[in-house]
Amino acid sequence: MRACPGVDFAVSQADRALADLLDRERISIATRWQQQARAVAPRGPARAAEGVPDRVTDILVALATAMRGERPGQDEVMRAGWEYGADAHLSGRSLHYLLKELDLLSAITLYAFQRALEEAGTAFSAADGIGAARQWQKCCSLLTLSASKGFTHAYLKDLQAHYRELRHDLRNPLGTIKSAVSLMEDETVPEVMRNDPRFRAMVVRNAKFMDTVIGEQLSDASTLVPAFARQEVSLRDVAWSVGRDARDDAREAGCEIEISDALPTVLTDSTGFELALKSVVAAALQRARSGSTIAIGLRELHAQSAVVAVSFESGAPTDDLADNGALEFAREVSTRCGGRTWREDAGTVCLDVPVSVAHAGHDVAGVREG
Repeated sequence: MRACPGVDFAVSQADRALADLLDRERISIATRWQQQARAVAPRGPARAAEGVPDRVTDILVALATAMRGERPGQDEVMRAGWEYGADAHLSGRSLHYLLKELDLLSAITLYAFQRALEEAGTAFSAADGIGAARQWQKCCSLLTLSASKGFTHAYLKDLQAHYRELRHDLRNPLGTIKSAVSLMEDETVPEVMRNDPRFRAMVVRNAKFMDTVIGEQLSDASTLVPAFARQEVSLRDVAWSVGRDARDDAREAGCEIEISDALPTVLTDSTGFELALKSVVAAALQRARSGSTIAIGLRELHAQSAVVAVSFESGAPTDDLADNGALEFAREVSTRCGGRTWREDAGTVCLDVPVSVAHAGHDVAGVREG
């Protein structure tokens, strides 16, 4: 058996079985991934990934090669990851959701491997199974590292191009102002020419232009790029993703999670909202009465914020979410992202989500869900 470069154990029969599965089922795995990716990592209608199935099958081929311990395997994994990450940036997707997509791909593959072993009745020892899982985790970790680097490399190239344009936009009016001021201060130039109102108008006009450029392109809002902060996304899709992740806990608690169709599509920090909502839903599941429903709906929608309410029937009326620290993390995340989270009553928690743009036909002057 050959050792996989960079891996500290030999390639086992279980490793090869997983590699063979990737070869056989890469099309079906890529298709399942594409079907589930939008639920796990929601994105707006304009953010659909082009050429994703081909990219994913390339990744699976590279991972199969690496699982067999073949020499070019790691390089192919890194190349496929880099290209996937760069494509994700070009399509306007979030870095946070790129990582979630890759994690989903790993989980789908492991599940397919588990089912294949169960159906075939193949007997591997626990050590073989753990060894294959370790090998798979190392290969996927390399994929994630290279994909995140490809993403950030593409982002930095765009950022550098943006600042080159910005420098150009500022240098022209600055040069004009310098020339005008120089003429106005040059004592060798006749006084009537130095005091020409056109020079002063030129200075004022170009100074105003520079002020506008600085205000628009160097403001705090200009840093809220889709790669790391705000994206156009459906709050309903984000809530659905949270509900999907919490379905096992909901089943154990004997509760259902109900998500309103009225949750709008907005431009917001979708990852911050998801983390805060996930924390609130987890706290609600610990306190909701068995057999009840946890409802996630729109309370209000304004031009700059959307208020999302999580309502449930508490099984412990004396339990105060605010006093026992259950909302502490949600509050921290909301505050860091410019919003807030608060307890309205024993069975209602509200999240104020900062938004820049609202869609879906809502009158954003102050919508309330019936």
